[in-house]
Amino acid sequence: PVDTLEAIISQIEADSIQSYDLMLESFLYRVVGSDANAQARNWIVSKLEDFGYAPVLDTCSYGPNYVHNIMAYKEGASFSNKYIIIGAHYDVVPGSPGAGDDGAGVAGVIEITRILRNRDTHYTFIFSLFDAEEVAVVGSSYMADRLKSNGDSVLAMLNMDEISWNDYTGSTVRLFYGPGQYWLAQLYGNLAQSLPSISLYPSYQGSSYYSDHYPFQSCGYNVLFALNYPPAPYRHTNRDSS
Repeated sequence: PVDTLEAIISQIEADSIQSYDLMLESFLYRVVGSDANAQARNWIVSKLEDFGYAPVLDTCSYGPNYVHNIMAYKEGASFSNKYIIIGAHYDVVPGSPGAGDDGAGVAGVIEITRILRNRDTHYTFIFSLFDAEEVAVVGSSYMADRLKSNGDSVLAMLNMDEISWNDYTGSTVRLFYGPGQYWLAQLYGNLAQSLPSISLYPSYQGSSYYSDHYPFQSCGYNVLFALNYPPAPYRHTNRDSS
């Protein structure tokens, strides 16, 4: 119901999102295996614990380094064994502060954890902050493959990568989705346009083979990738700052 969605949205605090992004940006440069990457990971874990979650690390090896996904579970009241995954990645390319790619996405996920912590949900939410997206989506591939091999029921995966740039000119959201999953993108678009408090307009883009949703798409799960428009001009550069 629209009134319920509006009630949830009304709890979003822009200052909180900005503070999370600024903190992540301060960990220069959080590439896989670096001290800054570990510091960012520890801060995210601490933040989730502050909100009452018990985050766990989903770890695999990548060359000489270890890759650490951060996962926080919110158990569903009706269908605890059916999952909705909301994810973003906290690693960056060398030399980039990563405020937009993808500190903003991580900040968005953290804010969602705060808002949903005391609200009952039918399904179990897995809030996933991925490592090593910038090196062949290693972290999300590991998680998706593990869920698939376990036979876990994933209803949908929402990927939030580069969600902050709009150049103050509009509110278009590019929506990418898996094959045959236009219905999911249309659901997102219809919900966004039904809410008086926001002005988000969908641009349906078809499938995308980049970013953390793709491993889940490859495993046959429903996926949705929300991406800002116009494209961020400073991604993967030293100007990707708040």
